[in-house]
Amino acid sequence: MLWMTQTAWRLLWVLIGSMEPGNYVYYSMAEGARRTGMSYGVTRRAWQVLTTHELLRLGYDTAGVPLRWRLSPYLCWRGRPWKARVAQKNWDAERQLTALAQSWDNGDQTPG
Repeated sequence: MLWMTQTAWRLLWVLIGSMEPGNYVYYSMAEGARRTGMSYGVTRRAWQVLTTHELLRLGYDTAGVPLRWRLSPYLCWRGRPWKARVAQKNWDAERQLTALAQSWDNGDQTPG
């Protein structure tokens, strides 16, 4: 993985070490900076590297407020072993839905 920077690796290992079952991480970028001992700006760029390459996703609650981060189940898994494959399928489905939503063209919304 030549695209991974040293700070991205450092943040990734901290996230793996502190994730909850289901690969969830319940803290902010600022808390990630405190845990890694790096500045906020450097940590933010590392988060961007991880999210750009689909190793990490931000989950939102029903109101659209950022709630938690989730590590890719293809990378590692914390939880019951038989739930890992379901999580991998859901990860792929979320990616496909996101791509479909981005390609959706609403066109002209005026009745006519």
